[in-house]
Amino acid sequence: MTDRSRRPPPIAESFVHALAEARARRADLASFVDETVSSDRPRSVFLVGSGGSYHNLGSTWHLLDQHSTQLPAFHRTSFALAARPPALLGPASIVVAASVQGESPETLAAVDVATARGATVLAITRQGDSSLGRRARSVTFSAAAVFVEATHLLATQLGLLLLERTGTDLDVARAWAALDRAPEVIRAALEHADLAVLPAIARAVVDSEITYSLYGEPNSGVATGAGLSFLTEPRKIEAEHSDVETIFGAIETLDEDMTSIVWAGDDDARARSLAVHRFLRSHTRSAMLVDSTALGTEFGPDEGRYLSPLVLAAVSRRLAGHIEAVSGFAATGY
Repeated sequence: MTDRSRRPPPIAESFVHALAEARARRADLASFVDETVSSDRPRSVFLVGSGGSYHNLGSTWHLLDQHSTQLPAFHRTSFALAARPPALLGPASIVVAASVQGESPETLAAVDVATARGATVLAITRQGDSSLGRRARSVTFSAAAVFVEATHLLATQLGLLLLERTGTDLDVARAWAALDRAPEVIRAALEHADLAVLPAIARAVVDSEITYSLYGEPNSGVATGAGLSFLTEPRKIEAEHSDVETIFGAIETLDEDMTSIVWAGDDDARARSLAVHRFLRSHTRSAMLVDSTALGTEFGPDEGRYLSPLVLAAVSRRLAGHIEAVSGFAATGY
């Protein structure tokens, strides 16, 4: 039953602990990279997962794709990798398999295929003794609940380590300084969003027949995950997702009653995302914006490219809790 006044439970301390622990796993990730990367390997990296784990790997793929000339990166669902293994997948490949619980059947199948091809597999999971953890070398974080955000932070650090080891144009010291702040920045953003942003968005989504979740790279995983996961099945709410680049080409789909959420980060797509939001505000009644720079936190120079995807992903999942509280439909997990 809908209750517009209900709010989700407070942010759990175990959530903050899981983020801090994930951040502290840098040495484990660095050990894997040092052992795996040599002059003649790897020649490719595949980032695979299902559901929220897949979507949260998108920003790591974007980081590698934009800033590595030595290591081609590919982002695949676990099902796609297992069903249609690429020709490039082989002994010179790293496969990063993310699964919070470590029991996703599709991800296990993908790891089996990768192992059979001779690839080096790294599992990012909460459970080191899970089926996934037993199939591959694993980097884990312990937590009493499922926190996709911790796997996201681990994957971001791994991406940066691969760039650091193989060569990049990024200021690596500045990047690590930004990631050192990730747990506190994410928590502050969630606390701000809980009060100033998410309640109104949750009410609008519940009241709307369809919600469009719009993104600009590198935040495709945020909006796509929101559109396909927690905005849809758990609450019987219809949702669509789209790149901000496509909305101008589909004017005929707009009507004044449509509801939209634009996810804007501190990144190269920011100007376009804000322009789309202004456009939607002038043509529709319910155009909402989640802006990583307006969530009660401050990014230092160049920090946004690393912190914005983490912040927006965490806020999108927190929105699921607000929608659940208002709508009365229980979440199945994202």
